[in-house]
Amino acid sequence: MFVATLVSVATGYAAEFLKMMGSVYLGYHVSLAGSIVGLVYGFLDAFVGLYLLAWLYTRLLGKK
Repeated sequence: MFVATLVSVATGYAAEFLKMMGSVYLGYHVSLAGSIVGLVYGFLDAFVGLYLLAWLYTRLLGKK
């Protein structure tokens, strides 16, 4: 979201999609400050998602 927001601020590309993402992520807006908020949300989403994926992998396929 960080890079997409910066590109959108500079060119207007994907502005409608990013505005829609603002309805999902509180505090996010298509702006330079919003790119930082998007970076934090992106990190948190990736961390939680990959943590759950690793947990499932070890539960289902890992050695016991």
